[in-house]
Amino acid sequence: MNEGRAEKNVYNIEQLCTFEVKERISQSPVLIVPLGGCESFGSFGAVGAESLCVKKVTDALSARFSVLTSATIPFGCSTPFISFAGAAGVKPRTFINMLCEILHGYVFQGICKIFLVNAAPFNINPAAEAIRRLEKKYHQVKCVFFNICDCDINDIKKLNKNVDRDDELILSLVSYLSPDMIKEKKCGLTPSQSKIVNDTEYKNWKKRGRDPQKLAALFPQGTFLAQDAEFCADQGELFFERIVENASARLEALLKT
Repeated sequence: MNEGRAEKNVYNIEQLCTFEVKERISQSPVLIVPLGGCESFGSFGAVGAESLCVKKVTDALSARFSVLTSATIPFGCSTPFISFAGAAGVKPRTFINMLCEILHGYVFQGICKIFLVNAAPFNINPAAEAIRRLEKKYHQVKCVFFNICDCDINDIKKLNKNVDRDDELILSLVSYLSPDMIKEKKCGLTPSQSKIVNDTEYKNWKKRGRDPQKLAALFPQGTFLAQDAEFCADQGELFFERIVENASARLEALLKT
């Protein structure tokens, strides 16, 4: 987020000493966990865009509710994107085990309510499985999952309801939160700059093993942006505020349970 819009009173575990964390847990045994990704946004955005966006959302929630937020988990289930330089991730099984191990540590320390905030679409199913396992093992623990790209925002122009990503939303958020991470500020992309999302081809790719090289052939520009995509700071500000409000409602409900 630009200077002047930085959140105050954010309880980032990575910026606290162990005694400060212990005190905060004793006052409020709640933890917000940001799940990011390291994926391609073509020539338009930095590969860390998802992690940046989700961390800014969780910082805002931490400040609003005075609860702890963990360090961002920057590598999600992004292995289908490894044909794009800089993109990296782990297999779903690895992600599930990693997330369970991390959350186990916090539960051991006294956390009993966990709010997972995600920005990378391929993390959704593995995160749900990690939650299932954790709640099965620890009956006193309650977990809630929130995906920032699933918000009911009427202003968002969906690329395609059946496609797993919303690059336009993420790039708009980044334009507002960290303009330096936007490499080319493009609005109204021309056919030579972007390829129409072909839903049938994409779904077939998913069914047939999610081969990274085939994905790169489908989207050689390295992004799923539609031809009429637009992203800008003003749009990003609107998205950010709406996402934080929607996430706040979910977190508030968790706190009351």
